[in-house]
Amino acid sequence: MSSSLNEGALITYGIDEIVKVFEGVHTLTDMTQAYDPGAASLQRSANQYWKPIQQQAVVKEGWDLTGQQDGVLELSIQGSLGDPTNTYRQLRADDVRDETAYRRAVRADAMRLLGDMEAKGLSTAATYGSFCVTDSAAFGSADFDLWDGLSTCTTRMEDTEFNIDDGVCAFLNPDAYRAGGKNLITSNARFSQNLPDDAYKQNLLQNRVAGFDDVYSHPKLQRVTAQATSLTVNGDQSFAPQATELANNGSPVPFDNRYATIPTNEATTGINVGDKFYIANVFAVSLDEKIQLDYEQTFTVTSVGTNEITVSPRPIALDDAALSDLEKAYANINTTISNGDTIVWLNTAARRSNVVMAKDAMVLASSPIPLNHELFPNLFAEQFQVGPINGIIAFNGNIDDFTGSYRIGLWYDWNIEKPEQIGVLLDAQA
Repeated sequence: MSSSLNEGALITYGIDEIVKVFEGVHTLTDMTQAYDPGAASLQRSANQYWKPIQQQAVVKEGWDLTGQQDGVLELSIQGSLGDPTNTYRQLRADDVRDETAYRRAVRADAMRLLGDMEAKGLSTAATYGSFCVTDSAAFGSADFDLWDGLSTCTTRMEDTEFNIDDGVCAFLNPDAYRAGGKNLITSNARFSQNLPDDAYKQNLLQNRVAGFDDVYSHPKLQRVTAQATSLTVNGDQSFAPQATELANNGSPVPFDNRYATIPTNEATTGINVGDKFYIANVFAVSLDEKIQLDYEQTFTVTSVGTNEITVSPRPIALDDAALSDLEKAYANINTTISNGDTIVWLNTAARRSNVVMAKDAMVLASSPIPLNHELFPNLFAEQFQVGPINGIIAFNGNIDDFTGSYRIGLWYDWNIEKPEQIGVLLDAQA
């Protein structure tokens, strides 16, 4: 091997190509929270992590507040760094007489890993985000254009008092882009007169449009299936914000407050994770002032059991007499869900999704792959970090057939922190 391809050079060339790819394409990673769970906590929890979420507070009036003090509800969400995603290649000695083939291979690996990561992130958003706006008309029709859909989304986000200080963004599938993109660019919907020079490299369709900071087209948005299964609620439901639950030994452990399980009168056969629904007259309320809004709260199905579905967000009712004032500060619906209430599906026609989100609604958690210790004394590897993403590149040679292998691994987890603030925009729904 030439001196230009010694071990250090292979590391340098490889990481250089990875960094170029990840810094050049950051459409989704820049729109989320970066979170490092911490190596020590991951070590002691089977790579699971708990992330605290924003607390709520109660405003009280008066001079004398004796006996009216509230406690603290430290709610959390759970995530897990599962298996890393990898590419793994073998090169023969005559494939690396110079670095060009190796560089191109690493670049292709990085592009595939990045594409896979963005596809998983958008799938997580479309599946586990509960925000949902639909219309019976198709984009581009006389009665409904893309501006209408996007502006409805931002109106609801503002009505609900979402924290949109970091901005809001949308990812449109190619069909929506074709049907509505011209309107966004050429009409009065366009607020900004200039786009960055690299906009088309990032698939940026427009910025500052219909209240959205950034509107992108994206080819990796999943298709939403149609749902028509008849389903009603079994029993009156009451849910409180919950910080902990009891483990089998009686000790309190963190509780993931995003979910609630609702029993049903009918079998749940055919219900899919990611199905979106509302319940008639169960209206959304604003986050701070608890104003009842003009539309029902929307939910997503996160798991399906026998005669029960688990949904997100956790439906916490403002009129639930069982809740304290502090618990009601977390309310997201006006009234409790009652026995016999009908679940009304929103995804009634199969359609490719469009993802809309507040930029801090989703979390990209990542941690270094722990290979920098004496357990691997002869491993030729180097860790790297590009933005919030941690990874590693490692090499190994084989004298039996004069080949060498390299592997690139990324370790991360997409997680929804605020399900009400991320979800889908669907047209052509019945």
